[in-house]
Amino acid sequence: MIVSPPFRPRLSQVRGSPAPEGRGGPHALRWVVLPAFFALFFGSGPLSAQLLTRGDVQGVVRAGGLPVSDASVSIMPQGGGGTLEQFPPRDGRFSFRALMPGLYEVRVEAVGYRPLVIQGIDLAPGRTALVPVEMTLDPPPVTQVDTLLMAPGAGERSEPGVVTWIPSSSLDGLPDRNRRVADLDRLVPRRQGPGSEGLPEQASVVALDGVVLRQAMRTGSGVDPDGSFPMPRNALGGVAMMGVGEDPEWGQAPGGIVSLVPALGGRGGDSSLWASGSAGGLWTSGQFPGTAPGVTSFWGGGTAAFSLDGDRGRGLVAAEARRVQDPRPRPVFESALAAILARSDLPPDAATLADTGVDETTAISVMSRVDWMGDGGRSGGATVAFGRSETTGTPAGSTPVPFSDPHAGVRADLAAVVNYLVPVGDRVRLEARGGVHRTERDPASGSAPGAAAALLVEPGGALGTAPGFPVRVQRSTATASAVMHFWDGNQYAKGGVEGRLSSHERDGLPGQLGEFAFDGLSGFAQGRGATRVVLPGPAEGSFQVPAYGVFVRVGWTPRPGLELTAGGRRDVELLPTELRPDTIWARLTGLVSTFPTSAGGFSGSAGVTWDPDNDGATLLRLSGGVYRGEMDPGMLADLIQLDGRARVRRTFGPASGWPSAPSGGQEGALLALPGLDVTPPMSLRGSAGFLRRLGAGSTVEVHGVVRRSSGLIRVADLNLIRLPRATIGARDVFGIPSREGTLVGAVPGSNRLFPAYDAVWAQNTDGTSDYLGVGGSFAHAGSGWGVRASYLFSRTEDNLPGLLSGDPLAGLNPFPLREGDWREGRSDLDLPHRAAVEARLNIPGLEGSELSAVYTLRSGLPFTPGFRPGVDMNGDGSWSNDPAIVTGNPDVGSLLAQWGCELPVEEGIVPRNGCRGTSVHDLDLRLVVGVPVGGLSLALTGEVLGVFERSEGLRDTALYLVDRSGTLNLSADGTLTIPLVANPDFGNLLRPSIPGRLFRIGLRLTP
Repeated sequence: MIVSPPFRPRLSQVRGSPAPEGRGGPHALRWVVLPAFFALFFGSGPLSAQLLTRGDVQGVVRAGGLPVSDASVSIMPQGGGGTLEQFPPRDGRFSFRALMPGLYEVRVEAVGYRPLVIQGIDLAPGRTALVPVEMTLDPPPVTQVDTLLMAPGAGERSEPGVVTWIPSSSLDGLPDRNRRVADLDRLVPRRQGPGSEGLPEQASVVALDGVVLRQAMRTGSGVDPDGSFPMPRNALGGVAMMGVGEDPEWGQAPGGIVSLVPALGGRGGDSSLWASGSAGGLWTSGQFPGTAPGVTSFWGGGTAAFSLDGDRGRGLVAAEARRVQDPRPRPVFESALAAILARSDLPPDAATLADTGVDETTAISVMSRVDWMGDGGRSGGATVAFGRSETTGTPAGSTPVPFSDPHAGVRADLAAVVNYLVPVGDRVRLEARGGVHRTERDPASGSAPGAAAALLVEPGGALGTAPGFPVRVQRSTATASAVMHFWDGNQYAKGGVEGRLSSHERDGLPGQLGEFAFDGLSGFAQGRGATRVVLPGPAEGSFQVPAYGVFVRVGWTPRPGLELTAGGRRDVELLPTELRPDTIWARLTGLVSTFPTSAGGFSGSAGVTWDPDNDGATLLRLSGGVYRGEMDPGMLADLIQLDGRARVRRTFGPASGWPSAPSGGQEGALLALPGLDVTPPMSLRGSAGFLRRLGAGSTVEVHGVVRRSSGLIRVADLNLIRLPRATIGARDVFGIPSREGTLVGAVPGSNRLFPAYDAVWAQNTDGTSDYLGVGGSFAHAGSGWGVRASYLFSRTEDNLPGLLSGDPLAGLNPFPLREGDWREGRSDLDLPHRAAVEARLNIPGLEGSELSAVYTLRSGLPFTPGFRPGVDMNGDGSWSNDPAIVTGNPDVGSLLAQWGCELPVEEGIVPRNGCRGTSVHDLDLRLVVGVPVGGLSLALTGEVLGVFERSEGLRDTALYLVDRSGTLNLSADGTLTIPLVANPDFGNLLRPSIPGRLFRIGLRLTP
């Protein structure tokens, strides 16, 4: 304990005595909940908090292990605000219900005991903080007060295996390059890397103050660096990372929830400012090829607190801004420059697309938050947040990875949420919440890209623009819910209704700028290769989806420390009816596709939590249930826009026109049809966890999760010819094979069942994903240092290849005529080993000085040996779905062994994702030196970000290259021979992603 200077005793510790000046007596605090109201919550086994936007603080006043009667317990937000007070009964128990999340302090006084102040109670929403209160005998007069600083999360009733709470100290006190909310995933191993618990990123949702903010549809796949809501980090009081919303009130989120909790305001006038920057030689890299361009970056922000109506209301305004420049290496080797310059038909600035460059992101995010308390226990809050980021590139229109998700351009988000809680009688509370969210992504608003994508099979790499450009997507969602909560001793129940209206819009289609594939520099110089371009039809992907849900949850505490819960939810989505049937396809095939007018289903879960000693020291938890998601809006947009009026144009041979879109060639209609039994995604998930607190400030936790998801989207091409035109060993070849140097493909139209159509996509929801994860963590927080280390081992299998590719055809089955499904196997998102360590060390003798670090580790991404993007070995129209077939070449065997690849299976076909890239390590360091300046606190900061340079980027997954000197031969019996040679660069990075090592200096000013 920390002994503070002499403390003036509070007279209010004796019931009926007047309060000291400045504290206010009972009449001055008439707006505070009455003691009779608190008496409702004293039972033999109080339940943990069940409100998504509120939390509870509970404890027992003891001395020498025995309860203390006639004590006074008060609680207030740390930093000032309204005070609530209780007088516990003879058993010493106290319970403050329905508090807004944030940092609190508890004051305990009793005649004959030394007053105790407990600070640093980090209250999370929907949780109960258990506060240890141990009084020390000290007869009057009182000359000192004991102050206890709780370790972060030390008193929280945790839910191992379900929720990871990231407190404000980690949000703002750890080194972080960009301070995006999405970057917090690195602190939680199960969320590191692409996706969460083996599901795609879009399966997770973000919630702000209990209201779910759903993102716009994706125009590609991969990892979105701004996937979460663009919230200023200094405006957050904490973030709850949930594997899944086990409380049915959360609604449809089968992949998990990132719950953002706004920070509480403080005393009027409280404010802080911070700024940091890096320029010139403060950026270094040992991996950047050639001379790296100079970059200058700046980060800054601040907060200001204010009060309303005395202590009844508090508010906070926060803002952050950044201007970050990142060097970008050449997208192809320098030899490509000579080939570009040799093309006299190209614009003068075309050569800059193969040069080094700089990506610049300018972003701003602001938030305003108000909380208030009224008479009779009424309380409410309102939050308004806005974020906007714009990414431009020099030179404009260059993309680092083929088929990558387009991140350039503008993203803007605006959200407003409100909540209100009011008691109704003695045992009932009514809670209402609502919110609106509008999000937009417009690539054309940034550096308007104009160069078509150009893939170079040799020497590998890409020029131009990602095929996802220039599609603009937008979503506006309004949500409202009402929930009734009921307590009665050791029983609890709640039920509610929710309504939602989502408006979606998608302008344009991926691929409309065109894509070229050249065999190499010679083919590029001669304008020969393959092309494809999408010609959008008149239909726009604009539609609305109303939805509603009803839910209920019950809880029971049959004995102290044992809690049983169960809940269920029913959701219904009213799907758009403006789908235009293609009568020509129906006449040709006799197939008439129908789409359901509604979708939804039942979600339900049950769990048991056991605290043997009812003190939070030991906790065991077991839960399971079924959780559903909303219908994918991207699939709905495809069904609306790809109605047969959009067309695809392809060529093989002449490939002129770059950097403009290709022209001429075989043209066919592009059609999307609903598959059979279309259903929304669903996850069956079970989890178990064990938590043990080891003395003051130390916690160890182990947990396990098993999940089975279904209803995920897979695309099948209904217009692919039924019988192959040739075979290459075990590979069926659809379409008449053709070759341009090292480029292999099919004569356009020769692989189609009906020549009037190109691909006809059946949107099937037969995708599945299986996940198993086992992990643990250790945390310690003391007066001088703190550490949290966590590790996760996991395994993910699915039948969804192409999850990290923006090519919609990457998921096609390359062996559609074989028994079984080659696509079933190791997931693209499988990361067996993940770990995170965050540590802090206070520097002795320098108040406000600290050294902190964050280290992360994850396995490399798996990959499948195949061919370079652009090569269509089986002629099915996809440039990125052809695995290799090993024929016994000894050079190939050594290459596979180098990357630990699994051995080929039947007939030499390599298993999906049988190889794996190198592990990714990252380390960030921060040094803070406090400098008192008058009545202010000035902190100087120095950071080293990216101490270990990560080995990531575009990996060369081509096990074979086409031998330019050989000949393509098709025999009379349909056997095709293509000369192949082993690729010596197999597994290496074609183009690394180089964030580099950044040195950053800054300052922070607080009162």
